[in-house]
Amino acid sequence: MTMDRELQVDWIACEAFGLCHDLAPDLVALDDWGYPILPQPAALAARMGDVRRIVDCCPARALRLTSGDRTRRAHEPGRSTRRGATGQRPSQAQA
Repeated sequence: MTMDRELQVDWIACEAFGLCHDLAPDLVALDDWGYPILPQPAALAARMGDVRRIVDCCPARALRLTSGDRTRRAHEPGRSTRRGATGQRPSQAQA
């Protein structure tokens, strides 16, 4: 079973350092302001090692690799959920 993978940018977090382009210039282009222009998902499959490297090396942590299965994405390990000071989700804290 093959899952489509997509490289996404958190545009709020991105600070246009350009390291993603420096690490894989043939995969990630930069616009006039230094922000990444990402490849289409079809181009990622053959370059998954490079893609993971640019995600891991992003100094602003603005890049992420997602699966095409949107239902699963919401429950991936490592995804943050909002929790109050007690460590509970807001809806649990009020109960």
